[in-house]
Amino acid sequence: MQQIENKFSKSNKSVNIARLTIFLFILFFFTGHLLAQVSTLKLNTADNTSYFDITDSGDQSKLRMQADGKLGINQDTPTAGLHMVSNDGLLVQGTYNNGNSWSLGAGTRMHWISGKAAFRVGVVTGTHWDDANVGDYSFATGYNTTASGLHSIAMGWGTIASGHYSTAMGRETTASGDHSTTMGGFTNAHGHFSTAMGYYTTASGSVSTAMGGYVSTNFRSGSFIIGDYSTSIVLNSTTNNQMTMRFAGGYRLFTNSGASVGTQLTGGANSWSTTSDSTKKENFLNADGEYFLNSISALRLGSWNYKGQNPKEFRHYGPMAQEIFSHFGNDGIGTIGCDTLLATADMDGIMMVAIKALGKRTDELKIKNEKLSAKNEMLIGELASQKEEFVSQNKLVQQLLTELTNVKNVVLEIRKENNNASSKMASVIN
Repeated sequence: MQQIENKFSKSNKSVNIARLTIFLFILFFFTGHLLAQVSTLKLNTADNTSYFDITDSGDQSKLRMQADGKLGINQDTPTAGLHMVSNDGLLVQGTYNNGNSWSLGAGTRMHWISGKAAFRVGVVTGTHWDDANVGDYSFATGYNTTASGLHSIAMGWGTIASGHYSTAMGRETTASGDHSTTMGGFTNAHGHFSTAMGYYTTASGSVSTAMGGYVSTNFRSGSFIIGDYSTSIVLNSTTNNQMTMRFAGGYRLFTNSGASVGTQLTGGANSWSTTSDSTKKENFLNADGEYFLNSISALRLGSWNYKGQNPKEFRHYGPMAQEIFSHFGNDGIGTIGCDTLLATADMDGIMMVAIKALGKRTDELKIKNEKLSAKNEMLIGELASQKEEFVSQNKLVQQLLTELTNVKNVVLEIRKENNNASSKMASVIN
């Protein structure tokens, strides 16, 4: 191995002179000129078998420059263009808004642009990192990334952070709104303070958020939209400050750590389903249906509106939570609900108990009605029989009356004949 080694002793004056000589060699090597002169230190080979070395008093390499172009600092076998071993890190300083601007075009590189306090590392195939596309205080890394906005960050593949204080990460994402953030693949955050995450999502409204797949806030400010991966058709927000979600497989919400209590909106359904599995219930207690019916009858029911809402636009029907809680808030085992809220599942339960009680009343009334109907039929039969008997007796009476009339007429005739006979007899006697 051919090499130039330099070992010096601090106690030897000639050594100090040699150190000065070495220092001048290094200075010539790195600056390429001194006092308008060019100096060259030529090594014997073009590979790592020839090197220029500076060591400390213990023969430990402090600076090694190999003929293959690798430079080692505290490293005698450098494996990179610059291979440094140090517990004190690496410090590169500069002055903001001072220094040359760089427009290097395509290339694979890392550079710190002190004049703009900006940093670039990776690969570009065009002008992505030229001065016109470098925002002050910006950071860009990856492949063909552009961070042109002030304080912007672009990372990944083909990402663009053109808005001030914006961040673009992933693949071909664009954060053009000020203070915007975009992540994932093919996402866009155009609105100020907007966020787009996932796959083909767009947050175009100010202070809007788009997440998941194939959704857009559609320039609606304050809107939030989430989409699944069930379709490539874009779902849009339709108004400002709106929450929109699409999940073809449904929704699940749990309110305990064991995920045994909660509600679901199954795929294709249009209403929520609460957990009602009998195997997940305990302490069952029968309800007094008549009490429920009587309590419901005592409720103050009608229409109303919430305070602060326009009564011309927002009116509602229903009971008051205080009354429901007063009548149904304790079943003898524990508390049900509270006096300010109404749980739809509990209200459904109250209605089911009341309906069952009404069904019981209906069955009882049906039995009574059947008995009354049977008795009525019997009475109707008896009445019909009595009517027939009455008709028959009425006919007999009519016959008797007719016969009596005939008898009366005979008697009258007899009386008339007797009167005539008496008159004749009297005439004879006289």
